[in-house]
Amino acid sequence: NVDKECLSYGIKLIPADLVSLTAHRISHFIIGPFLGFSNLAVFSVASRLRDRISELIKTARALLYSDFAKSDKKELIFKANKRFPTLVIVSLIFTSFLIFAGSFYIKYFLPPDYNKAILYFVILGFAFPANILSIILQTMLESHLRHKELTVSKIVPDIIRIFLILVLGYLWKVTGICIGITLG
Repeated sequence: NVDKECLSYGIKLIPADLVSLTAHRISHFIIGPFLGFSNLAVFSVASRLRDRISELIKTARALLYSDFAKSDKKELIFKANKRFPTLVIVSLIFTSFLIFAGSFYIKYFLPPDYNKAILYFVILGFAFPANILSIILQTMLESHLRHKELTVSKIVPDIIRIFLILVLGYLWKVTGICIGITLG
């Protein structure tokens, strides 16, 4: 028994996923050849640490999905709006802890040559509250198979992110790329 609706839903999200993949990997393709592979190594430490923490945050999707799928769309939106201020405060506290822990790790467990990665990680870490809220929005949309809204909510920020990475990377090198990723 195959749910045919899911197949067409997945196919419609392929363009959004291609743009998303480009937005998440373009920084590595720019830094290495244009700014030097030593800069890429330092940036990669911060980026990989951020990715690992983001994977931890993304585990919440599996916990939320079934509850969201069982809820009516209007009821879900009402609950999300009601809990939004609390969620922002909790995500800021959680982010502060994650930034401290990541910076501590870089400072005390990596060679001194990688201390510049602390700055990159802190800049990238400022995106965690938005990532948490984005994951909740994405899970809400996925649980109700809202492919059009999901496509727009993925493509628009990723196109903005690509533009910011290119412009700010040109202006401020690796730090600008980190700022572009965070703002995007």
